[in-house]
Amino acid sequence: MRKLEFVLFVCMSLAIASYPALGSAPPCLSQPNDATDVAAAQTAAEKACDCAGVVNHFSYVQCVRGVARDAFTKGDIRKTCLKNVVNPLSKSSCGIPGSATCCSTTSLGASICRVIPEIACKPRSGETAAPGSKPWCFVACED
Repeated sequence: MRKLEFVLFVCMSLAIASYPALGSAPPCLSQPNDATDVAAAQTAAEKACDCAGVVNHFSYVQCVRGVARDAFTKGDIRKTCLKNVVNPLSKSSCGIPGSATCCSTTSLGASICRVIPEIACKPRSGETAAPGSKPWCFVACED
């Protein structure tokens, strides 16, 4: 009887392990409206969270998280998209006095955005560099 119980236990364990996690959702940007919904939530966060006037970077990121959570609670974005709203906006110069986005292009043509002290935005060896047009890296180097 013990052997049968063990075999059943192993079979059940394998069956459970092979199922995807209960309640798992498709990743963000895999659904038709995800990109639009994320962009709308980011725009709402840009409006609600005062990048130029915020006390510090932590406060700015907390505000962005709050706006993203509100959008999720209202059903405007899916839970798997929360990080797609928060992460790009958190890589910013918001709440970091004297800092700015700096857009660089390496000798291989790769674009890089850094949040660094404004006066330090200078090309490294083999690179070009210019201040970003916006305080958020995900859009600063588009122009």
